[in-house]
Amino acid sequence: MKLLIRNVRAVDPQCGLDKVTSILSEDGVITVLGCADAKADRIIDGEGRLVAFPGLFDMHVHFRDPGLTYKEDIYTGAAAALAGGFTGVACMPNTKPVIDNAETINYIKYKSANSGINVYPYGCITKGMQGAELADYEEYKRLGLVAISDDGKPVPNAEIMRQALEKSVENGMLVASHCEDLAIINGGIINKGEVSKKLGVKGMDRASEDYITAREIALAASCDARIHICHVSTYGSVNIIRAAKRDGVKVTCETAPHYFTYTDEKLLSRDADYRMSPPLRTEKDRQAVEDAVADGTIDCIITDHAPHSAEEKADFEKAPNGVVGLETSLAATLTKLYHTGRMTLSQIAQIMSVNPRKILGLPKISIEVGSPCELCIFDPDLEWTVVPEELHSRSKNTVFKGETFKGKNLYTVCRDKVAYEPVRVRTSTDEVNGHKATDVRHYADNSEKVYLEFKPARMPENGDMQWEDWNCFDSVFVYKADYEKLLVPILNKFFPAEDPDPNGWGTQEYFDVCSENWLGADKWKEFIAQLEALKNDLGKEDRMFIDILLPLFRGFLDKSDIICIEGNQ
Repeated sequence: MKLLIRNVRAVDPQCGLDKVTSILSEDGVITVLGCADAKADRIIDGEGRLVAFPGLFDMHVHFRDPGLTYKEDIYTGAAAALAGGFTGVACMPNTKPVIDNAETINYIKYKSANSGINVYPYGCITKGMQGAELADYEEYKRLGLVAISDDGKPVPNAEIMRQALEKSVENGMLVASHCEDLAIINGGIINKGEVSKKLGVKGMDRASEDYITAREIALAASCDARIHICHVSTYGSVNIIRAAKRDGVKVTCETAPHYFTYTDEKLLSRDADYRMSPPLRTEKDRQAVEDAVADGTIDCIITDHAPHSAEEKADFEKAPNGVVGLETSLAATLTKLYHTGRMTLSQIAQIMSVNPRKILGLPKISIEVGSPCELCIFDPDLEWTVVPEELHSRSKNTVFKGETFKGKNLYTVCRDKVAYEPVRVRTSTDEVNGHKATDVRHYADNSEKVYLEFKPARMPENGDMQWEDWNCFDSVFVYKADYEKLLVPILNKFFPAEDPDPNGWGTQEYFDVCSENWLGADKWKEFIAQLEALKNDLGKEDRMFIDILLPLFRGFLDKSDIICIEGNQ
């Protein structure tokens, strides 16, 4: 595909770029800069106000796949990443089973190949994440892994951690440490301080983080290894890291937007969506983390995207720690650091796009001729409010629910296509009962929408169709106005409203598509032909709507004998 993004403010500190220009890519590679009049298959006009970064990269996410996919899976995690402007992520190994063997690593690689983004798994530091015996780093290297971690908990034994760091030098891997001493935490669930006292719950002493941070740095220095400190949250850890960098230790670190945005005062609501590990701290900690991001002590912003189900988060004291963050990270950072004048756009691109890849030793992604075209294109001034139900992640446990931000990702370009965009429908993939399905969702806003469910099925040899034969589905969210204007007139030709309704489902509820609503392959081809004919008489935006649906509809013919259509608001 030939893609032209014109009149966009391209910002890339790697090549000193910060100007309004145009970007032309062909077959997924940037071919020309400054080419506003070039012909292309697809054109996005930034109108001089949109900003393009090299695609964001989050080096700390939990996609819960394999084993915990009721919280998240690779496909839903990738959809959330694309919505947030991320073209790559590194996923932590505390899955079920954990990522410490070739089978699990290859599973993640295979499944992520069709996710729309670049997914890099961490391997465990220790076998089974049990902290007792080192995993096989030579096998990791053979399989292409670049980093190891037991994230979710630290390696408790200092000598085992020292050996891991020593081995990491031999194998060229980054070691990332979750810096919390579990013996010090001893069952605490929020920051130890005035708020924990008010709530009458056990607190997590900041010494748990500061102690392990200092330990890891000392161990890394002893064998000249690289150490990466995960999710920094205390002023003590900031000071330890700053001093170590000054002394030449090979230490890098990260933090998440919630640590420089909120304090533990949020926990007074007794809402478990404000619980994560490490926890929200005091204002002194929040300010220290913000200062460290602004002055470069903290190298990159991550999300620690950690989905949990609503049921798990329902009980404040028993809920697991963790919050989702891929769809709010850029917006929170722009709001808190750019619009307050603390950081420039170039500096934000450095810590969200450039540094994470550099720390992991991944291929460079830049806005230069010859580079893969991976872009996050956003409106820095667009104000929007976070509505958990509109997030693409399977879980909705966002710390930023109800927050109004200034700045929003609008387009994500990855793998030779516009993988996320603010049109009326967009596509991602999911898997149901072992069958791949396509999930087409509208761009999130407050407009009325309609949910359609397409159930392709193979006809049994005996011709007796049972409910279980409808073994996969394709769900579609579209604007109600589009549905009524463009789809209902055609659907009504195939499913007349006066047909009987044996299941007792009201035709009004189904927008005049009655429940006698299945089509054989020939009829489905006729339905597609009607859509194609209609497209010729439509305006540009309506044609775009039909163009996105048509490949999905044609795909049904490859896996179906008949298609059932149901609809509800």
